[in-house]
Amino acid sequence: MLVSNNINTDGRFEIVVNLPKGKSIEEAFETLNYTYAHAGAYIDLKKEYDAYVNGQASKILTATSHQRIFKDVPIDVYQ
Repeated sequence: MLVSNNINTDGRFEIVVNLPKGKSIEEAFETLNYTYAHAGAYIDLKKEYDAYVNGQASKILTATSHQRIFKDVPIDVYQ
């Protein structure tokens, strides 16, 4: 399913995947868990999308049928 991914020098990243026909991003993937050596971030994709479409606080900046753009998500630093 993964087609490509890219992380630029300021920490922004893009993930491109092929989804099964008729499936939404949230149906194909439950969460996005970004981790590296000493930090990470977690996004519950369905919860955030449901909040977005219902006009509630969400980590999603904008959404289309085939794309989700998230606001800056804080990275948790591990001790």
